Amino acid sequence: MFLGDGRPAFFVLSMFFCLAPFPASAIESDPAGSVVIVSVTVDPEVSLPVTRVIGTAVAVELGRYGIQTVEIDGRVSSIPMAPDDAQIAANRLDGDFLLHVSGSRDGDRVRMTFELLSVPDGERVSVARSIESLDLTFDRAVADLTRTIVNDSQSFLAAAGSLRTSSQPESFSEQNQFAASENDASRNDSPEVGSGASGPGFRAVPQPLIVRDEAPSEPRREIVSLSAGFSPLAPMGPAATYYEFGYGATANVLVVIDREEVLAVGAFVRAGTIEAHGAVADATLFVIPYGATVRLSSRPAPIAPFVRVMGGSAYLRLDSERFGRLEKSVPYAGVDLGIRGRVWRFFGLELSVGVELAFEGSIPLTHVVPAILIMTGF
Repeated sequence: MFLGDGRPAFFVLSMFFCLAPFPASAIESDPAGSVVIVSVTVDPEVSLPVTRVIGTAVAVELGRYGIQTVEIDGRVSSIPMAPDDAQIAANRLDGDFLLHVSGSRDGDRVRMTFELLSVPDGERVSVARSIESLDLTFDRAVADLTRTIVNDSQSFLAAAGSLRTSSQPESFSEQNQFAASENDASRNDSPEVGSGASGPGFRAVPQPLIVRDEAPSEPRREIVSLSAGFSPLAPMGPAATYYEFGYGATANVLVVIDREEVLAVGAFVRAGTIEAHGAVADATLFVIPYGATVRLSSRPAPIAPFVRVMGGSAYLRLDSERFGRLEKSVPYAGVDLGIRGRVWRFFGLELSVGVELAFEGSIPLTHVVPAILIMTGF
């Protein structure tokens, strides 16, 4: 059964692509026969295998429409390919259009831009953008973007396919095999070229890609790191004989020093309250440590361990019905061990366990401090 525009009324959903192409009669303004050069460029923070996944998914989806593809070797660079440079590579491969896919890291996801350019004038025909997670649905998302490009450009693709079919009796594979043979004869060190007999397209001889002489763009990194959350207090040592379990909160503001986000320095503040029970009287103790902190970690991808060292002063206030209010500031030190990870884009969680000491007289106030913090940064 078909809908009014001639498209199939149902699709078979699966985790992997079905390699069988749609019937040509099922596509309005049939783009079959047109030739699209596929070029994929990703920045260094996105691994090279991702370029192969993108290239394969694009070629398979174009093949479902009967569009023939030539894939230029995937490229890893922080400098996006300039349209003029991409056109030079595409013109050598006798394509009708160039589909340039660029990818960059956005937290734990990949930001992708699909641009379809006409050959040889370089005019933009269609563009699609998306941010996708690197999971089992990534290839399906690439296919959806490719389908958007085809649907937006069907009339252009159909015109190119019709012109190529009427003016060139030789098959696409035969033409490119002949071109590849000539290239192999003139360059003995060139890699072998596929025959084009399998898959929706074939892999052409990798062409030299010219890029403009520009400084590599700085990969996005976190400069200021913020975290705040709940950090209860569990007294230990001699203090545990008269202090109960307490409640508190923590906040940290750090400046990330290096590009790999290993070292960060900044300030912290904590606040906690504990009930004390003595032989003569009961009291409530307020503890507010503050000072400098240093964190050693790595960039969450998506999870990273960390150690945080703190030092400064602790403001102590003891409220008792029998003795009134007592206040003082004492030296303070603490250390946290934990993990931190991204949950959604710029937000994440820190889970840690630490030990802190407030040096009050001959018996230091010692606490175990578990904490759960919400973190962000910019």
